[in-house]
Amino acid sequence: MRAHWKENAALTTVVTLAVMIVFYGPIFGWNVIKTVYNDHQDLVTANRSMVDPKSRDEEIVALRKQVEELRTSRGRMQTAKMQDNQSRATPPLPPPIQDMRIVSQEWVPSTNPKFTYQLKVVVQTNVRIQPVSIVFICNNEIADGGVWFAGDQGVMFTMVRNGVLIANRKAYLASFDQPAFTPEKNMIVTLFSNEPIKVQSFQQVPFRSF
Repeated sequence: MRAHWKENAALTTVVTLAVMIVFYGPIFGWNVIKTVYNDHQDLVTANRSMVDPKSRDEEIVALRKQVEELRTSRGRMQTAKMQDNQSRATPPLPPPIQDMRIVSQEWVPSTNPKFTYQLKVVVQTNVRIQPVSIVFICNNEIADGGVWFAGDQGVMFTMVRNGVLIANRKAYLASFDQPAFTPEKNMIVTLFSNEPIKVQSFQQVPFRSF
């Protein structure tokens, strides 16, 4: 009886294994083939997306060239900006004339809200000048102006004919009898305008009283 049971059990096991192999074998084989195929496709796709070393090196060289060009361009722009700022901060001085010279001219914040720009011009002499009559010629039109001496803003001026010339709005006349213009004190000329200006030349002219 026991031997018969063992035979039945062995037969059942063999049949079960045979059925599993027949039924599940093709499915397992199909999954294996499908997995291998998918892995192959993934590898092909990855290979296609890989960058060719030669083209990659060429692209790197091109990018480096663009970076250098941008740096060069930026450097030129910064240099030009610095030069422009320097020229705005310190306008070039006109040549001196006999006994007088302009020692500096610079833009300062405008003290007159009507005008955008204010130019401060410092004039120096090595002789005593009296009366004073000097015309300052600028590169753009002057709106208004004034004259005073360093350290003596409250000094009294007499026979004053200061102002922008009607015949030439780029010219400003500083004309007065007193005080005298001496080497001990610089004369300060303030010129207002709505455009950047600088004194290009200046000259003494005959003094005219009223």
